[in-house]
Amino acid sequence: MTESIHTEEIFQNAGVRATQARTAIMEYLIESGTHPSTEELSAALSDKGLKIPVATLYQSLEKLTSAGLLTRFTGPEGQARYDANLTHHHHMICTVCHRVADIRIANPLSSLAIFDARTGDPVLRWTLENAEIELKGRCPDCAGK
Repeated sequence: MTESIHTEEIFQNAGVRATQARTAIMEYLIESGTHPSTEELSAALSDKGLKIPVATLYQSLEKLTSAGLLTRFTGPEGQARYDANLTHHHHMICTVCHRVADIRIANPLSSLAIFDARTGDPVLRWTLENAEIELKGRCPDCAGK
């Protein structure tokens, strides 16, 4: 199965029309496994010979995100970043180059003790449903910097 067929199925299952821009965005994100900002995505697609107008890129990202085909999160520099990995995962972010890596943490909620940041008292009567963990450090390429 090629990426194009795969993305066509993804769009069809989500009830989203497969435009050239949406297909290019999804194929790039699935293939690269990266978490680009809109500007980085535009540059990467341009490097592949795909010139997508900025308004179309933003509209396509909004449509794919609202359809649940991408997740949007705030990156280390405060800008929106996009992720095609829809499995439950967390992120490790390099404090030097800002690379974002997908990671899995086994049962993060099972041994979590939560305390009020102001009082230090245990937080009671909350039912936790999800956790999004962001770890920061230096990636292997930046470890010596």
